[in-house]
Amino acid sequence: MSRSKLAGVLALVPLFAVGACSSSEPSTSPDPTSSATVASDPTVVSVASLTGKLDDAARSGVSEAVATVVSDYLDAAYLGDFPRADLSGAFGSFTAGAKARAVKDQDLLTSAALSDQITSATETAGTVALDILASRGQAAGVTARWTLTFDTEGALASTQTVRGSFDLTPVEGGWQVFGYDVEQGPTAPTGAVQ
Repeated sequence: MSRSKLAGVLALVPLFAVGACSSSEPSTSPDPTSSATVASDPTVVSVASLTGKLDDAARSGVSEAVATVVSDYLDAAYLGDFPRADLSGAFGSFTAGAKARAVKDQDLLTSAALSDQITSATETAGTVALDILASRGQAAGVTARWTLTFDTEGALASTQTVRGSFDLTPVEGGWQVFGYDVEQGPTAPTGAVQ
């Protein structure tokens, strides 16, 4: 199993400091009203846990913004028409340090290794579960755990599943990925043309 981790130590310090200051009780049960499916998008998004306090409007805003970051990444990294020579555009919402590392891990973090064997990739299922850290009514950090299943067409017709997690920090106008952990990149079945 391929595994890659990246942790922005400097970015983690403020998150832990904020978490230490929070006197709110953690909520670990999923909120059934927090699940959302975008029309024509098979990905299901939910808030798995909330540490601290965040009103419904703020929680919904965070969920939508982070889900967009994850969805944009998954679309650019794994889905659409192929072959594509460069998939580094998938890292547009990564911090500079995370992006530099992700470009080196492109075979794990994208369909780059399959690109010349497939003509298209279409999502069949996906989930995004969010663990939100809040302080003083504001989201201070999010871990997004995601799974994507997609079908490929071309010389390599197969079903692929990838899963991982992103650590995200709020920035002006949105969220950025500063750390990632991808458990398995897309793989060709044994005996497939390489």
